[in-house]
Amino acid sequence: MLNNNQAAIKEFEKQSSRFISLGESSVTFNHCSYPIIGSYDANPSVIMAIHSPAYQVSAMAHIDQNTDIQAAIKALTAEVSSITKELYDTYKAEAAVIEQSRTRLQKWLHTLSSKIGLVSKHLPIHPRDPNLPPLNVHLSSGSKQLNTTMNQLREQISRNSKLQLKSVHQQTGLAIDSRSGKVYTGSFSEQHFMAIAPTSTPLPSTLIDNNNQDMRQQYTATVA
Repeated sequence: MLNNNQAAIKEFEKQSSRFISLGESSVTFNHCSYPIIGSYDANPSVIMAIHSPAYQVSAMAHIDQNTDIQAAIKALTAEVSSITKELYDTYKAEAAVIEQSRTRLQKWLHTLSSKIGLVSKHLPIHPRDPNLPPLNVHLSSGSKQLNTTMNQLREQISRNSKLQLKSVHQQTGLAIDSRSGKVYTGSFSEQHFMAIAPTSTPLPSTLIDNNNQDMRQQYTATVA
């Protein structure tokens, strides 16, 4: 169930997609102008998607050996939970308005039914609690060798009660549709996506100097 090495059978909608690069993360949701988010060139790095099936919110991170994995998972989980909480509050407020309208309609129908014998049924609305369902996690890396980053991710996910590992893929590209939670894998490139995700942010890094500055760019330039 957790291992799926097959490439995507059907490609995602390019117009609705955005991508992030190595060392970055981003979040999107079903009503966003780009509900599909992904990344590519994961070798030996790892792409991680986190999805809330209840509220159709997805987070994407492209993680390498210099990423502070524990901090990254904590930050992404908190961000997804924050968005689902906002959506929950919005849905709850909307439901209250609908509930009041239905109550008024119910009273009117009850009065009418007492006169002509009609029977009506009241259907209350219960917004889904964002704290109940776990967040689904999907991982992908093209590396065929022993992948320390992948192993660390799986270990951290298994320890987090809010997360549930759904699939692990041996592909260099991963994308997810926040509307359905459908995952796409394959040998993607920048051309598969419409543009860079405008909300992408740097992941927490373990490469920190004495001035508390991120040294990822310096490290990349050194080993290039």
